[in-house]
Amino acid sequence: MVSFSVMHSSTSWLKIRAAGIFSVNILASGQREISNALGDKWQGVAWSGTTSGNPVIEGSLAWVDCTLYEEHLAGDHRIVIGLVNDMSVAQSENEQQPLIFFKGRYVEPA
Repeated sequence: MVSFSVMHSSTSWLKIRAAGIFSVNILASGQREISNALGDKWQGVAWSGTTSGNPVIEGSLAWVDCTLYEEHLAGDHRIVIGLVNDMSVAQSENEQQPLIFFKGRYVEPA
């Protein structure tokens, strides 16, 4: 299982909830431009679909395909729990680090 929190007012959350499925993509450290572009809701981002139709971003280190399992109210957010249906980790000859956004900026793993 995986979880994330989302604001009640999120328009993306309403679409995920209606579909009942979602995916999680782990971006590589060299994919900052893609991360920044996602603020524009997939504009110009290359992706393919999982068997359930969820997006997998081209060049991601890994992806997790999920079905919505539960949601819990938590103040102005919802805690969403997803059941993992499928996942994949990219095979690469040179080990890449994940892209990490923490406290308003990109950081390198310790």
